[in-house]
Amino acid sequence: MTQRKQATSSGPPEHKSGSSYDTNGKVPADYSLQVAFGELQHHLRQSRSEIERLNRQRVKLTAEVEAKNISLDFLQQELEKKDKERRELQVKLMQSAQENEELQLRLSLAAESRETTLGYATYPGPRHFSPTAFKHQVDLGEADAAESWEGVSQHLVSQMYKEMTELQELGKKLALDGTPVGGSNSASELSPRSRNVVETERNVEDEDVALDIVSTLTSQLKTVKDRLLEQRKSLLALTKNTDEVPQSKRVTPTKGALSPAREDSTRSRLPLPNRRPSKHVPDVPRSSLRPPSTRPRTVVCTTSPHSSHESQQRRKDFVCPICESSFSESTTQEAFENHVLQHLAV
Repeated sequence: MTQRKQATSSGPPEHKSGSSYDTNGKVPADYSLQVAFGELQHHLRQSRSEIERLNRQRVKLTAEVEAKNISLDFLQQELEKKDKERRELQVKLMQSAQENEELQLRLSLAAESRETTLGYATYPGPRHFSPTAFKHQVDLGEADAAESWEGVSQHLVSQMYKEMTELQELGKKLALDGTPVGGSNSASELSPRSRNVVETERNVEDEDVALDIVSTLTSQLKTVKDRLLEQRKSLLALTKNTDEVPQSKRVTPTKGALSPAREDSTRSRLPLPNRRPSKHVPDVPRSSLRPPSTRPRTVVCTTSPHSSHESQQRRKDFVCPICESSFSESTTQEAFENHVLQHLAV
């Protein structure tokens, strides 16, 4: 349009030789086509820019629609979850209401049964159960304000123990007297069940007595074993002390001395810790049980240090290894051996 206005305002162009303009002042046909073609190109460029703008808006709106759809799906899932939780809570509410009704019913039945005089009623169950009374009266203290399974079970257990003790006393009376409690004087009138009870009580008592005897014998055997172990340790210590005497103090064994072969045989005859001692101790010659003499038989110088050493050694020899009692220097070797043999013969 602007080109057309410029063309009209400027007037017809100057006539040139060889051109297609008329000499009469009219616009040639080629010029009008050129102007129209320019206008079409301008409109085409505007249309393309508008199409691009619309495409961008379409992409933007599509993205917004997708985001809205995603948020809508999420909200739909949350709504379904909330509906599910609501239904579960409704079910729990109904169950709690039903349990509350049952507990209220049990509480009312317990309050009614507490007022009965026949006994303590059973713990109330569902509605179709009717409370029944116990055979025996169960006393409750004033401090028992509310009823519970624990309290009822404790009272039942105490009542059961009471009946068991009564039955045991009755069985003992039947076992001792041999007569029934009903007043009959003949023991043959006992029922088979009562006879079985009496026999069972007797068997139990016999078993208890046997167990007591076995335990007593076991303790005595253990005591004897301990004493034998102590005696063996003492004898071994005495033998070790005898072997440690210096060679200069030893002399040729006399008639009553103990030879190495006899010493080994004597050690083999000593009671072992795991061997049960026999009642009959075999006769062993005293010469075999006599410890080796450490007193020198040769002539020794009677100086004061040597004589004091001899007296100390002799005092050590005359100390009992079992009871640890010391003997005077005037005690003979035979008396000392008799004392040790008395310990071994126990």
